[in-house]
Amino acid sequence: MDRPTPTVSVCVPTYNGERYLRPCLESILAQSHADFELLLVDDASSDRTPALATEYAARDARVRVTRNPHNLGLVGNWNRCLELARAPWIKFAFQDDLLAPDCLARMLAAGATRPIVFARREFLFEDATPEEVSSTYRALPCIHDVLGHATDVTADAVCEGVLREQRNFFGEPTAALLHRSLFERFGIFNSDLAHLCDLEFWMRAATNTGLAWIDTPLATFRYHCSSTSAGNLDPSREELIFVFDRLIIQHEVAYSDAFANLRRAASQRGPRRDFEGEFTAKATWVWRRAVTGGDARWRQRWEALAPCYAGFAATARRADRLSLRKWWARHVGWRLDRPRRKTAK
Repeated sequence: MDRPTPTVSVCVPTYNGERYLRPCLESILAQSHADFELLLVDDASSDRTPALATEYAARDARVRVTRNPHNLGLVGNWNRCLELARAPWIKFAFQDDLLAPDCLARMLAAGATRPIVFARREFLFEDATPEEVSSTYRALPCIHDVLGHATDVTADAVCEGVLREQRNFFGEPTAALLHRSLFERFGIFNSDLAHLCDLEFWMRAATNTGLAWIDTPLATFRYHCSSTSAGNLDPSREELIFVFDRLIIQHEVAYSDAFANLRRAASQRGPRRDFEGEFTAKATWVWRRAVTGGDARWRQRWEALAPCYAGFAATARRADRLSLRKWWARHVGWRLDRPRRKTAK
């Protein structure tokens, strides 16, 4: 017999997370709101993560475990969670994070007004965390800092906040509660984004729906040197990841229908924002480094994205034409355009 549909699906996408998984799961199972399913989706881990997940499934009927036959990657596994979740509300809790005991209860109550709910989050840094990293995270603004004291925030107010603040003031997925209708209306997480996939979705959805805000810490984001976030901040990868992530977001803001409300808000405030011009200028710079600068990693990334985003392809065509004109002027045109010498009679 099929189980009744729970109120919320708490999704835990896992990959080699045995070190911190147990306290994460314990914090979920200790929720005061008990009507949930705990969905663990393992992304082909090579450690004891699947065994721990199976152990918890045997202990509590609310726990479901599935394992991907091959590694889907971070965003791919988030989207796999969305496919498998059964409830109308989706709550992500990452394998190394923690939820306060009343997290689900308070966020579900706030969801009566908006389909997306954020709560304040705390940070838990391992002892080996570099000071510059912990300082960067602590300096991040939150919704209270950008949008003020309101607990029910309109879409227009979110647009104003996004136009003022480029950083992720919303928070990580562990600090969010999402109604399934958001994904039906706006699509799933963008798997072309390596690090800013949550920020792009928050912008895509909340600039249209608004959000509910709980100014109380209900989630704890743990940072440690083996986390995906730490890997993305590795100097050998950081610039490549963030430049292309930002460029993709700029493209979507400039051209995607989902960001029409944000563009409308920008058109009503001064000075006028030229999102297409901003994208074109940045994309041209990236194209030059990727294609003419001899950086193989950047070129590979550009060539993988260009077929998916019309603005990338248009930038490449425009830059190619400009480069051809410059080559012609330098090597051929000057010979044809120079004045002919007068011949003596």
